[in-house]
Amino acid sequence: MTNEDVICWALKLRDDRVSAIDKYFLIAVWRRYGTNTVTDKVKDLAQKIQLNDRYVSSSRNAWVEVGVVEPCPMPGAESKRGRRQKSFRINIERLAALVEGNKTFSLNQNLIRGLFCQNERLGRIRVKREEGSDALTVNSLVLLGVLVMSADKTGYVSGYGEKALREMAGLEKSQFRYALNQLAEVGVLRNWLPGISSKHLFGRRPGVYWLNLGHSFFGEDRVHCIYVFDRLAWRPLDRICDFYGLFGARTFRRLDKEELAKIEQREGLPAGWSEYFRDRPWFKTARHLSCLLGRHACLFLERSVVDEDSLGDGEGEPLSKDLERELGTEHWFKHMAEDKRALLPDVVEYFVDHGVKKWADVAASLYKEALREADLECFLCENTKFRIYGSYQLINADVGRKWTLAIFPGGEERLEESIFLFRDRQRGKKRWERLNQEKEIKGISLMHMGLRKRIVSGLSE
Repeated sequence: MTNEDVICWALKLRDDRVSAIDKYFLIAVWRRYGTNTVTDKVKDLAQKIQLNDRYVSSSRNAWVEVGVVEPCPMPGAESKRGRRQKSFRINIERLAALVEGNKTFSLNQNLIRGLFCQNERLGRIRVKREEGSDALTVNSLVLLGVLVMSADKTGYVSGYGEKALREMAGLEKSQFRYALNQLAEVGVLRNWLPGISSKHLFGRRPGVYWLNLGHSFFGEDRVHCIYVFDRLAWRPLDRICDFYGLFGARTFRRLDKEELAKIEQREGLPAGWSEYFRDRPWFKTARHLSCLLGRHACLFLERSVVDEDSLGDGEGEPLSKDLERELGTEHWFKHMAEDKRALLPDVVEYFVDHGVKKWADVAASLYKEALREADLECFLCENTKFRIYGSYQLINADVGRKWTLAIFPGGEERLEESIFLFRDRQRGKKRWERLNQEKEIKGISLMHMGLRKRIVSGLSE
């Protein structure tokens, strides 16, 4: 059992009696004392873990109620005058039992250690945010810990609904959204897509989050990568996502079946295709479709590092099966006519051939040229991971086509810092430009690249 294990257990615990401040309290006390008895006075302990006296007392009592903190009466304490000293110890076996069945190993335990186990970082944590400060509040730190614990090695978080994340972080709805916005403002959370609930192509889908694991908050353990961005790069999924605007918006205007059939015929699509793109609001569903197919494009890229011919072989069949399992709902299948329900394999095949494979092909050509010119090809190996960032909240026809490809080296050779490779037209020619500092990039440019969430008046769009 390591410090990282205990931190993850505290974060995974879902109990409405325990808040984010309570979780921070337990983690901070465990880091200093382990299973030893804590005999410090409230004021002294509060100073050590950078919490107000009131929060120390309330957090200790909350964990006593849960059974994770056990009071330890001190011999002779009853005979002493003055305020009774409340010594206690952490019952780690009780905490482990409470999260039994949810002890899945986190891929980022070293990053969690960097967040919670550094003295200098704990010294900057406050319950309330100071104006003009980039220091995280307790709520934001705990939520970041939950996201890091739930993410893969690239910082991609999926499969967790907002409710699950809120419960693990010990936050109310308003606290959760405020903490998300703060993480986005300081740049440790690059972007996110809120979950959706529909009844046609997707059904209910949880939110998706992209963390910046190369942020200074993670100290020496931060994860660096190579970002490749071409302002003129084409995104094949634009046409697929346009189907939502074509059919979703027109269906909202109550076009009859004959008019929809004419549109399908004009676009060269199978009859009944419009039934798959009727979710509303259509632009939110289009973002999730783009995100889903972009994720599978990254899987194609990872195969191509090992086998350059994998983009053009028969790898599409298992991918089609994976996509088919993620699309459609029970309600949708129940009410869909047999002839239109039978179209699903054709729709999925279209997504693979005209979306995933084409996007992967464009991205592969892009990163190979960029790495070759920057002399960075040595970082490609069998375990290399890819991630695509899109400006999902910007739906302008021109801006919406922009996206960034991130390359996470998987070999023994590590990057000392993240690298940004840009390509733009200059003097009638295309050339690559290299930057080693994200702060050299304007905020609006980061938004267009999909590396920054747009925040307006403290609220995310």
